[in-house]
Amino acid sequence: MAGEKILTQFNNGHTDILNIIPIVKYYSTIYLHIILIIREDVKDFVNFFFKNINNVDIIYIKYSEQKNYHHTAWNENIDLTYTNTELINFCKLKEIDIKEYERKYIGHMDRLLSNIPGKSGPHNSKFQYYSDNLKGNWLKAFYMSSNIDYSIRYKFFDIDRDYELENQKYDDFVKKYGDNYNLCHSNNMDDFENKYNAVELSGKSIIFFDYIKILINSKNMYLTDSSWACFIYLLDMKYRLFNKQKIYYYPLKWKITFFVNEPLLDNWEIIK
Repeated sequence: MAGEKILTQFNNGHTDILNIIPIVKYYSTIYLHIILIIREDVKDFVNFFFKNINNVDIIYIKYSEQKNYHHTAWNENIDLTYTNTELINFCKLKEIDIKEYERKYIGHMDRLLSNIPGKSGPHNSKFQYYSDNLKGNWLKAFYMSSNIDYSIRYKFFDIDRDYELENQKYDDFVKKYGDNYNLCHSNNMDDFENKYNAVELSGKSIIFFDYIKILINSKNMYLTDSSWACFIYLLDMKYRLFNKQKIYYYPLKWKITFFVNEPLLDNWEIIK
């Protein structure tokens, strides 16, 4: 596959992005050039994640446009991606013929280009097929429908840490909360802050990666099935950064345990 060029996009919920974006980094090792289309409000996180990757160009678009593309693809089998102004302007600037790029859509938009195994026609979704057959485990379905090993999810969640930024954030945090603290992300599902005497992570960072030192130095963490839980789990799987802490996971919002249980690390406990 080396030498090929691809255009990729995927479901754009925050937990979707955290769990799927390692696929794009994996693609960067096997394709010559990648254009990624993604919602604009995750720009700081995505730029940090790809800061040392030179063959991935990112087109940031409005989340409302992204959702419209997904819904139109799913309901009408029409790809509106090529009508996007940001993509058109980027291609003009770089003198790119976007039709030379293979579409690698992950999730619901794969209905535009893939078939359910054993059935013909472009109007089916491999993602939905695998999600149904995995009894709703849509996370693993993202990978299986793209013919990508599930371990890529954490193996390619590798980062170049910014220790100066982390130290600055940690110093500011300790000045406010002290150096003996628990962390939580209740996601408005419970009052973890008071229940566990913990600092709430909601709204604390849009980069996520600048909070790594703060996470490492916490005593315990109390997390719902949310973006912070996915982020912390993937870092723990990749680097075992939090193996000295106890992390309690509460599947309160979507009742999802598969964010953190394949495999379940020995410092994590699922509370049902």
